[in-house]
Amino acid sequence: MAPDSMVISLSISELAATTQDAQAQSNAKVNQVKAILEKYNIPAKDIKTENVSVYEEFDWTDGGRKPLGYRSAQTLTITIADGDYTTVGGQIIDEVAQVGGVQVNNTYFALKDKNEAMATARADAFADAKAKAEQLANAA
Repeated sequence: MAPDSMVISLSISELAATTQDAQAQSNAKVNQVKAILEKYNIPAKDIKTENVSVYEEFDWTDGGRKPLGYRSAQTLTITIADGDYTTVGGQIIDEVAQVGGVQVNNTYFALKDKNEAMATARADAFADAKAKAEQLANAA
């Protein structure tokens, strides 16, 4: 079956002197991304936060460990399921890339409802197995 939606995975990452500043900067970028998605009428249910992490980052060059600050990172998964999802997805990627500090991890095409596809695949697999069994029975 042909896909009927596009899924985009984005990461937002900010480095700052404190965890609070890193999180505030990261959250500000997430809000910018959400404003872009709102402009394209992407429902909130189709925007999922997959991961949030905050950790201290170091520079390991020159044989030692030098603290650089704190990194706040968030990963969002966006599903575009209405209208011309490929065109809208491309436009969203273009706009999000202009925010800065946002990485497009991957994109893929999917089915909103896989149940029909799975039922068709099972029926086709059963018909194929039945035809092979009948062929073997006739040969015997």
